[in-house]
Amino acid sequence: MKNILLVFLIMFFAVNSVNNTVFASTDSATGEIRKGYLGTLPDVTQRFDKQRSELAKPAFDSVPTFRDKNDLKPVPRDNPAYIDLIVKKQKISPYTTDINDAIPLVESIIEAINYKLNIQKFVARVNAFNDWMTYFKQKYKDSPESYYISFQKLVEVDFQSHYVATVKYESQMYNPYLPYSGDGALYSPKSIEIQEQALLKELEKTVVILKEVN
Repeated sequence: MKNILLVFLIMFFAVNSVNNTVFASTDSATGEIRKGYLGTLPDVTQRFDKQRSELAKPAFDSVPTFRDKNDLKPVPRDNPAYIDLIVKKQKISPYTTDINDAIPLVESIIEAINYKLNIQKFVARVNAFNDWMTYFKQKYKDSPESYYISFQKLVEVDFQSHYVATVKYESQMYNPYLPYSGDGALYSPKSIEIQEQALLKELEKTVVILKEVN
């Protein structure tokens, strides 16, 4: 019985040894000696798939050093260098610059009428506008700009505002001595109110025209 068991053990180890050893044989057709491996190769596919999946992952999920969009500085649109050099803003003509100076002067007279400022303040604002108009008319009287509607409208309200200011000033001086009839009717409160309202409409039209100049 022991001999039979021993024989079985020897046969088992012999077969197992043959299945995991290198073999060599001769090809009957070519006479080549063929070599190979008799046995079971280890399964490496699982490990290879794991390595391949690891290599396929991105090297990083995000770049923490990249600046947030809220940290970026806005375009310097208020910077004159940006406006002139980058945007190539069209240069404003001298005439347009003067018109821009005239607008607040005209608006100041409109304000004096609307808020019923006293005669002294009204006359002071009209005088400031009339003085500026002396420079303006002298500068453009012989130039093409003198034919512009904006120029002609300014000349008109220059005369009209001077006239109303004169009447209001004289009314304060002569009212105690003139009746509101005949020549004195010109200085009556009602007459002055009518003239002021007529001037106001012309001033407002002028501002609209001036703001369209470019």
